[in-house]
Amino acid sequence: MTKITGTHLPFHKLIISTILLAAGAVDANTAGPAGIVINLDLARAEAVRAKDCLMEAQHGRFTTWYSNADPLTRTFQIDALIVRLAGLREKALGQEPNTLTRQEREAGWKLLWDGKSTKGWRAIYLDHFPESGWIIEDGQLICLGEELPVDERGGAIITTEKYGSFELSFEFKIREHANSGVKYFLDESLKASMGHGLGLEFAILDDGNFPYPEKDAKRTCGSLYDMVKAEPGATRPVGEWNQGRIVVAGNHIEHWLNGKRVVEIEKGTPHYYNLVSNSKYKNIEGWGEFPEGHILLQDEGPRTAFRNIKIRKLDGIGR
Repeated sequence: MTKITGTHLPFHKLIISTILLAAGAVDANTAGPAGIVINLDLARAEAVRAKDCLMEAQHGRFTTWYSNADPLTRTFQIDALIVRLAGLREKALGQEPNTLTRQEREAGWKLLWDGKSTKGWRAIYLDHFPESGWIIEDGQLICLGEELPVDERGGAIITTEKYGSFELSFEFKIREHANSGVKYFLDESLKASMGHGLGLEFAILDDGNFPYPEKDAKRTCGSLYDMVKAEPGATRPVGEWNQGRIVVAGNHIEHWLNGKRVVEIEKGTPHYYNLVSNSKYKNIEGWGEFPEGHILLQDEGPRTAFRNIKIRKLDGIGR
């Protein structure tokens, strides 16, 4: 095992160790990830800075840790690292799905779905949860989709609360030919067909069995649907859990997929309005203009499962 005694240890190992210590995933002077032993004297000092970085990570800022490190290791985007460490941290803690850690609660996170009930959700255009089409099973919120006849499907579900600036984290698992999504800034005054709603959308699709004829369509997994095509290479195979993240800070919007930022755009800019004018939404007055709205899970395509749906408000925060 390697003992951390200074900055001679590869930089990423020091970061992993101190962040895990700060998050409570490991104890000082015990084995950390990849056989690392944490030196208590060094780790205690860095844990405080790690916590600061955890908070800064939520806003996509860059953080400098050591002035004497080379540029490639000194400066990096800490929020992407935190997402990549999430799996290690969950494994170390044995954290159950649909739960919050103390650190998450302190940072303002709340469960948007509690993992066991329909509390906080309802069918779009209705005042209650769908009577069919959605099931709760093994800590998963599952849309049965095309498994049911059209007249038995539940339609989209939305949050009872509206959100403006926020950070939303969720996990989803798809089947072949998936064609679902998570929408935000949804307002029911913009009527769509029954069971559907209009809003900005984090697309959830099976890119390997793309359901659209246009292979270059701005509708791949993680895309801002029909507006901005996601950067490729972030999806996991069908049947595995993917992690999505939507960040809205004022007019700034980001989509993240499995730790990679795949979309970044500013609302209200000429570029944004040009994208709208060339999208399927161009003739829908008010689309994308609401300052807040419901969050929606679609009922579209084959069965899609969701879990670990968490949110924290970023009201008043812009970039």
